[in-house]
Amino acid sequence: MPRKSLDHQLQLIRDDLYTYGMVETALADSVTALKDRDWEESCVIQKNDVQINTKRFELEGQIIAVIGAEGPVSHDLRFLVSALSICTELERIGDYAKTIARINMMIEGLASRRM
Repeated sequence: MPRKSLDHQLQLIRDDLYTYGMVETALADSVTALKDRDWEESCVIQKNDVQINTKRFELEGQIIAVIGAEGPVSHDLRFLVSALSICTELERIGDYAKTIARINMMIEGLASRRM
């Protein structure tokens, strides 16, 4: 029975990592907005960065809770530790997307303050 619960929680974490693909979209959109000088899209990207940051902390909390409650070993623990690293790096990529969007806004003279 405990293994079934752990497997379910691991699958939820995998699914959440897949849905964290919003980072890829943000990065691609920020580059496109810069290329097209679309400052409105850059504003949207900056606002959506909050969702990326929130998702990171939700995932980290979920992973830490599984480690604490289930005491996984071997490949499960390696997966969870890797997932912690992945969500941190994905959030960092989201920050890069936000910075690209900010650069576009600076070019347009709209980003006078740090966001």
